[in-house]
Amino acid sequence: MKITVAIPHNTYPEQVREAGLAQLESLREVGREVHSLTATLIQQKNEHRVEIVAEANHHQTLVADATGLTIEAALTTAGDRMRTQLRKLHDKVVDRRHGKA
Repeated sequence: MKITVAIPHNTYPEQVREAGLAQLESLREVGREVHSLTATLIQQKNEHRVEIVAEANHHQTLVADATGLTIEAALTTAGDRMRTQLRKLHDKVVDRRHGKA
């Protein structure tokens, strides 16, 4: 699985990139059907925005977006939203395999 953290304008220190990588690594165990995870960290005035994009099997794209007053809060919220989407996708795939869909 390819994991990427993009910081377009280099406004965050390296510790924030490491925190983003840790958040995406925690999503790895939930998203077995995912090929790549990309997080984009953007600072907009006094707000921090995080967008996580997951590319899954069969050309499915999942997107989780969050804003917060701190980058840590935005990362946590976006990670939780993506985790929920990945669990739903996994349950859907498992149900199809067992003929419940």
